[in-house]
Amino acid sequence: MKLQKNTTKSIFSLCIRCFSKKMLHPFMPFVTEEIWQHIPHEGDSIVTSEFAKIDASLVFEKKKLKICNLSKMLLQQYVTSVVR
Repeated sequence: MKLQKNTTKSIFSLCIRCFSKKMLHPFMPFVTEEIWQHIPHEGDSIVTSEFAKIDASLVFEKKKLKICNLSKMLLQQYVTSVVR
C-alpha cells in the first residue's frame, strides 16, 4: 500500500511540474510558483528550473494511434447525428 501511495505521489508531482511549467506559469506565475514550492523539485524557483524533457519510454505510438482513430470516429458520428 505504501509503494502505491509513493507511486501516486510521484506521478502527481510529475504531472503538476510539467503542467504548471508548460501551461499555467505564463498566465498564473504566482499560483504556479506557490505550487512549485510545495512539491518536490530541483532549483530555487520554477522560473529558473529546467524545462521538461520527453521520456521516450512513456510514448506509446500504437495506443496513440488507436485513440486518434477513435476520436475521429466519434467526431464523425457526432457530426453525422447533428446534420440529420
